[in-house]
Amino acid sequence: MLYSFFCQAVICEEFFVPALNVIIDRFKIPDDVAGATLMAMGTSAPELFCAIIALFVTRTIDSGVGTIVGSDLFNMLMICGGSAIVGGTLYLDWTALAREIFFYGLSIALLYWVMHDSYVTGLEAWTLFGSYIVYTIVCVYQAPLMRKFFPGDGRSTGGRDCPSGATYR
Repeated sequence: MLYSFFCQAVICEEFFVPALNVIIDRFKIPDDVAGATLMAMGTSAPELFCAIIALFVTRTIDSGVGTIVGSDLFNMLMICGGSAIVGGTLYLDWTALAREIFFYGLSIALLYWVMHDSYVTGLEAWTLFGSYIVYTIVCVYQAPLMRKFFPGDGRSTGGRDCPSGATYR
Protein backbone atom coordinates (compact mmCIF):
# COMPACT_ATOMS: atom_id res chain seq x y z
CA MET A 1 0.00 0.00 0.00
CA LEU A 2 2.82 2.42 0.83
CA TYR A 3 4.48 1.61 -2.49
CA SER A 4 1.20 2.43 -4.29
CA PHE A 5 0.99 5.79 -2.49
CA PHE A 6 4.60 6.53 -3.39
CA CYS A 7 4.03 5.66 -7.06
CA GLN A 8 0.89 7.76 -7.21
CA ALA A 9 2.71 10.70 -5.61
CA VAL A 10 5.57 10.47 -8.10
CA ILE A 11 3.24 10.22 -11.09
CA CYS A 12 1.14 13.14 -9.90
CA GLU A 13 4.12 15.33 -9.02
CA GLU A 14 6.21 14.54 -12.09
CA PHE A 15 3.56 14.27 -14.80
CA PHE A 16 0.01 15.21 -13.80
CA VAL A 17 0.62 18.58 -12.14
CA PRO A 18 3.10 19.83 -14.79
CA ALA A 19 0.70 18.78 -17.57
CA LEU A 20 -2.15 20.65 -15.87
CA ASN A 21 0.04 23.72 -15.42
CA VAL A 22 0.77 23.78 -19.16
CA ILE A 23 -2.95 23.51 -19.96
CA ILE A 24 -3.84 26.18 -17.41
CA ASP A 25 -1.18 28.59 -18.67
CA ARG A 26 -1.88 27.98 -22.34
CA PHE A 27 -5.63 28.50 -22.07
CA LYS A 28 -5.40 31.12 -19.26
CA ILE A 29 -7.75 29.18 -16.99
CA PRO A 30 -8.31 30.80 -13.57
CA ASP A 31 -7.06 28.79 -10.59
CA ASP A 32 -10.49 28.14 -9.09
CA VAL A 33 -11.86 26.91 -12.42
CA ALA A 34 -8.83 24.69 -12.98
CA GLY A 35 -9.13 23.26 -9.48
CA ALA A 36 -12.86 22.66 -9.75
CA THR A 37 -12.68 21.04 -13.19
CA LEU A 38 -9.31 19.78 -14.44
CA MET A 39 -7.77 18.92 -11.07
CA ALA A 40 -11.01 17.41 -9.83
CA MET A 41 -11.36 15.27 -12.94
CA GLY A 42 -7.78 14.09 -12.64
CA THR A 43 -8.03 13.20 -8.98
CA SER A 44 -11.41 11.53 -9.49
CA ALA A 45 -10.17 9.22 -12.25
CA PRO A 46 -9.38 6.42 -9.77
CA GLU A 47 -12.96 6.62 -8.48
CA LEU A 48 -14.27 6.39 -12.02
CA PHE A 49 -12.20 3.28 -12.69
CA CYS A 50 -13.32 1.75 -9.37
CA ALA A 51 -16.94 2.32 -10.38
CA ILE A 52 -16.34 0.85 -13.84
CA ILE A 53 -14.61 -2.21 -12.37
CA ALA A 54 -17.39 -2.60 -9.80
CA LEU A 55 -19.99 -2.45 -12.54
CA PHE A 56 -18.41 -4.67 -15.18
CA VAL A 57 -16.24 -7.06 -13.15
CA THR A 58 -18.09 -7.60 -9.87
CA ARG A 59 -21.51 -6.76 -11.40
CA THR A 60 -22.43 -4.51 -8.49
CA ILE A 61 -22.59 -0.74 -8.32
CA ASP A 62 -22.70 -0.55 -4.52
CA SER A 63 -18.93 -0.43 -4.09
CA GLY A 64 -18.69 2.16 -6.87
CA VAL A 65 -21.26 4.44 -5.26
CA GLY A 66 -19.66 3.93 -1.85
CA THR A 67 -16.24 4.80 -3.27
CA ILE A 68 -17.50 7.98 -4.90
CA VAL A 69 -19.58 9.24 -1.98
CA GLY A 70 -16.91 8.23 0.53
CA SER A 71 -14.28 10.05 -1.47
CA ASP A 72 -16.43 13.19 -1.57
CA LEU A 73 -16.82 13.07 2.20
CA PHE A 74 -13.10 12.55 2.63
CA ASN A 75 -12.33 15.47 0.33
CA MET A 76 -14.73 17.82 2.05
CA LEU A 77 -14.04 16.93 5.65
CA MET A 78 -10.51 15.59 5.93
CA ILE A 79 -8.79 17.70 3.31
CA CYS A 80 -10.49 20.96 4.31
CA GLY A 81 -10.05 20.27 8.02
CA GLY A 82 -6.51 18.99 7.64
CA SER A 83 -5.51 21.97 5.53
CA ALA A 84 -6.76 24.37 8.19
CA ILE A 85 -5.04 22.40 10.96
CA VAL A 86 -1.70 22.38 9.13
CA GLY A 87 -1.87 25.77 7.41
CA GLY A 88 -3.75 27.85 9.96
CA THR A 89 -6.67 30.08 9.11
CA LEU A 90 -7.89 29.73 5.55
CA TYR A 91 -9.66 32.59 3.82
CA LEU A 92 -12.28 31.47 1.36
CA ASP A 93 -13.81 33.30 -1.55
CA TRP A 94 -17.51 33.29 -0.67
CA THR A 95 -18.56 33.07 -4.32
CA ALA A 96 -16.57 29.90 -5.00
CA LEU A 97 -17.74 28.41 -1.69
CA ALA A 98 -21.39 29.20 -2.47
CA ARG A 99 -20.98 27.68 -5.94
CA GLU A 100 -19.49 24.48 -4.55
CA ILE A 101 -22.11 24.15 -1.79
CA PHE A 102 -24.96 24.68 -4.25
CA PHE A 103 -23.69 22.15 -6.77
CA TYR A 104 -22.74 19.63 -4.08
CA GLY A 105 -26.29 19.83 -2.68
CA LEU A 106 -27.67 19.47 -6.20
CA SER A 107 -25.45 16.44 -6.83
CA ILE A 108 -26.67 14.76 -3.63
CA ALA A 109 -30.29 15.43 -4.60
CA LEU A 110 -29.67 14.08 -8.11
CA LEU A 111 -27.88 11.03 -6.72
CA TYR A 112 -30.86 10.32 -4.46
CA TRP A 113 -33.25 10.79 -7.41
CA VAL A 114 -31.22 8.36 -9.53
CA MET A 115 -30.65 5.74 -6.84
CA HIS A 116 -34.09 5.71 -5.15
CA ASP A 117 -35.35 2.92 -7.39
CA SER A 118 -32.05 0.99 -7.54
CA TYR A 119 -31.47 1.39 -11.27
CA VAL A 120 -30.25 4.14 -13.59
CA THR A 121 -32.21 4.99 -16.72
CA GLY A 122 -30.84 6.74 -19.78
CA LEU A 123 -32.62 9.96 -18.81
CA GLU A 124 -31.08 9.84 -15.33
CA ALA A 125 -27.63 9.18 -16.73
CA TRP A 126 -27.86 12.06 -19.18
CA THR A 127 -29.20 14.33 -16.42
CA LEU A 128 -26.16 13.56 -14.26
CA PHE A 129 -23.81 14.06 -17.20
CA GLY A 130 -25.53 17.30 -18.23
CA SER A 131 -25.43 18.61 -14.68
CA TYR A 132 -21.65 18.35 -14.69
CA ILE A 133 -21.55 20.24 -18.00
CA VAL A 134 -23.70 22.98 -16.42
CA TYR A 135 -21.37 23.04 -13.40
CA THR A 136 -18.36 23.46 -15.67
CA ILE A 137 -20.04 26.29 -17.58
CA VAL A 138 -20.92 28.04 -14.31
CA CYS A 139 -17.29 27.67 -13.16
CA VAL A 140 -15.99 29.20 -16.39
CA TYR A 141 -18.47 32.09 -16.40
CA GLN A 142 -18.70 32.65 -12.65
CA ALA A 143 -17.01 36.08 -12.62
CA PRO A 144 -19.38 37.63 -15.21
CA LEU A 145 -22.36 35.98 -13.50
CA MET A 146 -21.32 37.39 -10.13
CA ARG A 147 -20.83 40.88 -11.59
CA LYS A 148 -24.31 40.65 -13.10
CA PHE A 149 -26.10 39.44 -9.97
CA PHE A 150 -23.93 41.19 -7.34
CA PRO A 151 -22.76 44.47 -8.90
CA GLY A 152 -20.42 46.47 -6.72
CA ASP A 153 -19.63 43.58 -4.38
CA GLY A 154 -15.83 43.54 -4.20
CA ARG A 155 -15.91 40.07 -2.68
CA SER A 156 -17.13 38.58 -5.95
CA THR A 157 -13.81 39.27 -7.67
CA GLY A 158 -11.95 36.21 -6.48
CA GLY A 159 -11.46 36.76 -2.77
CA ARG A 160 -9.28 39.86 -2.93
CA ASP A 161 -10.68 40.94 0.45
CA CYS A 162 -8.57 38.37 2.31
CA PRO A 163 -6.19 39.99 4.80
CA SER A 164 -3.13 38.39 3.21
CA GLY A 165 -4.32 39.01 -0.32
CA ALA A 166 -4.28 35.26 -0.97
CA THR A 167 -7.23 33.01 -1.55
CA TYR A 168 -7.53 29.39 -0.69
CA ARG A 169 -9.90 27.08 -2.46
